[in-house]
This record gives sequence, structure tokens and C-alpha cells, in this order.
Amino acid sequence: MEAIKDHYLFGRDLARDSLCPFCCLPDSPSHTFFACGAFLEERQSLQSELGHIVEPDNIVNVMLKSESHWNSVMRFVRLVLTTKHLKMYPPVDIPKGAAGQSSTSN
Repeated sequence: MEAIKDHYLFGRDLARDSLCPFCCLPDSPSHTFFACGAFLEERQSLQSELGHIVEPDNIVNVMLKSESHWNSVMRFVRLVLTTKHLKMYPPVDIPKGAAGQSSTSN
């Protein structure tokens, strides 16, 4: 769980009192991975695949059961973090040709 806590989304631009961008409840790594309704379906799918209810107290032991368990949890983590990052920092469309334009006129 320590690696999740230290992930850049939780160390950068996320104050202690920040709200989840999906459900507006207080945000934290624990909320994001184990409670946020935005990821309920994915969490249930993971738990079904693993045959375990995944909680903060058992996540490490579940991951260490097998390489397959490890990979399943890491896929879930990547999906959640990528989805959250895109919600917090949506891509910006740059108009074609705008990158080379100058802000001054001659």
C-alpha cells in the first residue's frame, strides 16, 4: 500500500482536504482504491478474479499469493490511476499550427 500512497497523484496537487474528482468525498489513496464508487465495477471484477475481498489490511498478502494475483492488482491500479489522472488533468487540444505561432506581430 505504501507504493500507492507515494504515487505522484497523491504527492502532487492533492491537498489533504481535497475532494475526489468523481464523487466529491474526501480523497485519499484508500478512498480511491477501496471505496470510490467510480471504480466499483472494476473493484468487484478484480475481487471476483482473485477470489478475495481486497482491503487495505490484506492487499499485500493477496498480491503475494501468486504472480497472477500480483498482475491483476497492478492492472487495476494502473487503470484507476490512469482514469483518475485523465479526470484531474484532461488533455488539451492544441489547434493545428498553433505550436509554431508567435504572439507578436511584425
